[in-house]
Amino acid sequence: MERAHQRGVRVRVLLDHLGSRKYPGFNKMRKWFTQVGIEYHLSLPLHFFGSRYTRFDLRNHRKIVVIDGQVGFIGSQNIIKRNYFRKDSISYDELVAKVTGPVVAQLDAAFRTDWYPETSVLLNNETAPETALVPVAAGDILCQVLPSGSGFENENNLKLFTSLIHAAQKTVVICNPYFVPDDSLMTAITSAVQRGVDIKLVNSQVSDQFLVSHAERSYYEDLLTAGVKVYQYNAPILLHSKTMSIDDDIAKKRRRFEDGGFMKAIFVCFRVHRGFKPGPSWLETTPLREEDKKHWKETQVFATPGARHRLCSR
Repeated sequence: MERAHQRGVRVRVLLDHLGSRKYPGFNKMRKWFTQVGIEYHLSLPLHFFGSRYTRFDLRNHRKIVVIDGQVGFIGSQNIIKRNYFRKDSISYDELVAKVTGPVVAQLDAAFRTDWYPETSVLLNNETAPETALVPVAAGDILCQVLPSGSGFENENNLKLFTSLIHAAQKTVVICNPYFVPDDSLMTAITSAVQRGVDIKLVNSQVSDQFLVSHAERSYYEDLLTAGVKVYQYNAPILLHSKTMSIDDDIAKKRRRFEDGGFMKAIFVCFRVHRGFKPGPSWLETTPLREEDKKHWKETQVFATPGARHRLCSR
């Protein structure tokens, strides 16, 4: 960023206040931005008292990079050390998509939307002429950016997820480290698998959120009873990517599956049609841990060098 700024590139940075302040070097980083001359702002800054009081649970979880209006990056990757400065052995595997074409303008629009409430500056041709770049067509894959958050009525992403699962004909692969579905998602998943759709859920053996982890595991018995295949990523890696593929044709990136969370935080999803194949992440899995299985038994499915692949069944 410093080198880009020095050669005349206008660099703008938004960082979630609560999500960033708890890590070492936060104040040092802010001073560095100021010294270098890079414009940055805290997204959803915390105010605990007075008329400017803000809710601490309303956070900006979007991870977006837009370069010259022509190239974009979106995914689960935070700009931080791979182990998030943890003192245990956990580190994180991420998934990031590099995109080109008109969809970059949609990512840019999401960033501009977040920039405005923190700066009162609407980035347009007058206030930011350097952003007046028209993306050119690239490739033949249909893509769409789908923002969500407390400012969107009717839980738009939740309705999209449930409708896609209900429409699935062959396969659904859900990869999410924080899987705490509400009733509508559970109904969509169990209904789909009971009509013959092959559904795989991938999360991790390890967890970085105690309460979420236990809430997530409370759904395993109902999922396994219905016929969902549950896989867990090998410890000590936490699979932090959030993806869902439908019939190997529609893929979605970036969104937690948490009951109530669809309206409490700001996210952005990326939907891809045609030609997308689920990645190998779900292959690098092992059975549920003994303390998670309870009355379940495990059946070995197959094995390849370097990884063991098992599913759990009731």
